[in-house]
Amino acid sequence: MTRAQFLSAGWEEHNFPPPIYPEFAFVGRSNVGKSSLINLLVGMKNLARTSNSPGKTRLIQHYCVEEKWYFADLPGYGFARVSKGERGRWDRYITRYLVTRKNLLNLFVLLDARLCLQAVDAGFMNWLMARRIPYVVALTKIDKLSRTKRDHRLACLRKELTGPDGLFPAFFPVSSVTGEGKAELLSFMESAGRSRPSVRP
Repeated sequence: MTRAQFLSAGWEEHNFPPPIYPEFAFVGRSNVGKSSLINLLVGMKNLARTSNSPGKTRLIQHYCVEEKWYFADLPGYGFARVSKGERGRWDRYITRYLVTRKNLLNLFVLLDARLCLQAVDAGFMNWLMARRIPYVVALTKIDKLSRTKRDHRLACLRKELTGPDGLFPAFFPVSSVTGEGKAELLSFMESAGRSRPSVRP
């Protein structure tokens, strides 16, 4: 089992742990599986709280992993059973976090493998690219697809994510049920930590 612990939950910089470790953040539409993926990566069932109710994560939650990384579980965007005003506040604070968090090394944008690329996801990734915030895609719930549907979905995703320059972000099929993708994601994190500085200028 990986050594991991909950550190803090909040919106403001003073709520976050000091930026001494490289940080990986997890974001996506509500109920896409962010907390489940974090639990998979650390090998703990209940480190990050999960729920079938969209909008369960309402603050930026930080975890320390092996005393070498931070994981940040961000509130889901899109549908959630909260007020429009609260969703607007989420947007403002998440934007501030993504733009100003100096030790943020990479963002994992989670997409549901069963669905075509949604407009809100495409818009968010375009926003990240415009601000040069590094990200990769984690394609969740891949275990819910048959082999044929899986192959078709991966081919479609590659086409959907390919930009006008012919490039597309790295993406990883993952399942919190079977554990698929865990080793690949951890390997990516290790590599990212070695190849890039832990604190952005």
